[in-house]
Amino acid sequence: MKRITFISAVLFLFSYYNALSQSAIPVRPLNHLTDFSLRGKVKSFKVTPYRAIDSMGIIRRGPKLETWTGDDISFFNQQGYKIEREKYTQNEKLQLKVVIAYNDKNQRITRNIYNTAGKITAKYVYHYDKTGHKIAYNTYHTDGELIESWKYVNDNNGREIEVTYHNYKNPILNQKFTYQYNKLGKIHIITKINLKTGQPQEFWKYTYNNRGLIQVLENYKNNSLMYKIAIIYDNFGNEKSIRTIDKKGNYIEEKQYQYTFDSNGNWTERIEYTNLFPKVIYVRDINYY
Repeated sequence: MKRITFISAVLFLFSYYNALSQSAIPVRPLNHLTDFSLRGKVKSFKVTPYRAIDSMGIIRRGPKLETWTGDDISFFNQQGYKIEREKYTQNEKLQLKVVIAYNDKNQRITRNIYNTAGKITAKYVYHYDKTGHKIAYNTYHTDGELIESWKYVNDNNGREIEVTYHNYKNPILNQKFTYQYNKLGKIHIITKINLKTGQPQEFWKYTYNNRGLIQVLENYKNNSLMYKIAIIYDNFGNEKSIRTIDKKGNYIEEKQYQYTFDSNGNWTERIEYTNLFPKVIYVRDINYY
């Protein structure tokens, strides 16, 4: 069974929070198998969500969720780095393909998006300084037009301390974030800055357990707690429960998880319970080299 890595836990909470909020926290790319909490020589994987059905106490798979739009398959090279992604329609027709290239330091340099005809529709380019720290991430249209960009400021340790997003077609979407780290080098506070006033607009505060896993994520606006997410893990570092708590300390929702693992210690089925009711069964199909 697999211990969840720090970055995957952070990204999981980013996506979890963004689903609850209109604000988007900047997320970092999932480059390596460890970012997906996968072990072994994984060649590809996909996750399919099914409705969970409780039949006389026996939990079984129902139909696929309405939100499922088709298979989404990630591919990795033998060094464990993600190199391709294929997105299919519900009718199993290829919808798009993503090809990722790396430099000799295993840092992403490009991410190209192709349509079903094999024509490129967008190009994402990563830029680094002389020391190898990421300083920009740009999106280009096929005609070379710059569509959007992320610009990074790093500290002396190469950690991102400021991230600015620019959307050149819709400037209202522009955003800026700052990062603060704790003594162990883990993200402690992410602050969203109001671009007009330069003042903090809201921030997210992270607290960790003695194993370095995220235990609590709190969201504040105008220095007032809006709500927080509390996580309990099993002995192997997998999320056991995630509780969403409002600013008054009341439970809004609790999600609990039950896993099935393969011989490599990767989960292949994850049952999600919401307030003790089984809601979703995630099936992860993994292919190995």
